[in-house]
Amino acid sequence: MRLATFSSPKAQPGARFGIVQGDRVVDVVAAADKLKRPVPASSVKSALTTGAQTLAALRELADA
Repeated sequence: MRLATFSSPKAQPGARFGIVQGDRVVDVVAAADKLKRPVPASSVKSALTTGAQTLAALRELADA
């Protein structure tokens, strides 16, 4: 799994946190909101420093 910080003209202005899957980026906050799930992490730094459980939740969110 690759994590990224990105910006999108369609999303709110500013940096967004995402998961790279193939040629697309899954916006973590938008995906969690759409699926009515908690946001596991809101930045690359928090995802990498909060442990394996957070990374597992991010993988699950991206796969959903």
